[in-house]
Amino acid sequence: MNEVIYGSPTACLGDCWAFVNLMCELSIRTGTTIKCSYYVAPRMDGQGFDPRNKTKSKLTEIMSLLDMGEARIELVDRGATIHTPDTTCFKVPYLPTKVRWQPSHHGVIAHQLTNSQEPANNPRCLKEHHLKGIMDWINANSMGVRLGLPMSIKECVEAAATADLFIGMDSGMSHVCHSVGVPVILYDWSRIDEFHHEKKFSRFNGSDEAITLMKKVMG
Repeated sequence: MNEVIYGSPTACLGDCWAFVNLMCELSIRTGTTIKCSYYVAPRMDGQGFDPRNKTKSKLTEIMSLLDMGEARIELVDRGATIHTPDTTCFKVPYLPTKVRWQPSHHGVIAHQLTNSQEPANNPRCLKEHHLKGIMDWINANSMGVRLGLPMSIKECVEAAATADLFIGMDSGMSHVCHSVGVPVILYDWSRIDEFHHEKKFSRFNGSDEAITLMKKVMG
């Protein structure tokens, strides 16, 4: 019998975050240790295993931050034998992080409204005038903290845990913030419900709507 080894569909933070949660759910449901590859799984379209697509450090950090309970995951230095479609990963409820949301009530807004990995014309990206309107309001009315690189995932979790809310696009940080428990406000796009399946969040289409939602959360 071939060894069963799962692999994250990509090395992106959002996919890796969802993948670890899916593997935890599988481990708890089956009462077994789940083997996961250091590397991104080969794609179903035939793209083979690429040893450069290493996810060990990212998966290790995610596992250290989540309250995994009885889940058992073993990372192995071998290629995945099972492809996990990204849409499957996002369907499970997320485990909480060990550090949970305790807002500072000092008007701190965590945000990630841009992503250097996405082209500006990607439908999940905000239009420039909406981005400017939101950031102008955040800068004038709060202490904004941008999540993402060069911060570590741990630093992002800690920053989100003391923020009053998170506002952003469909990005890795949005998935992290679901686990932290901070109120999440996301830019709406055609596939947002697919990638945030049954997660709790508010959505906006433009800067005016985003500002209204932020004001509501901030009280």
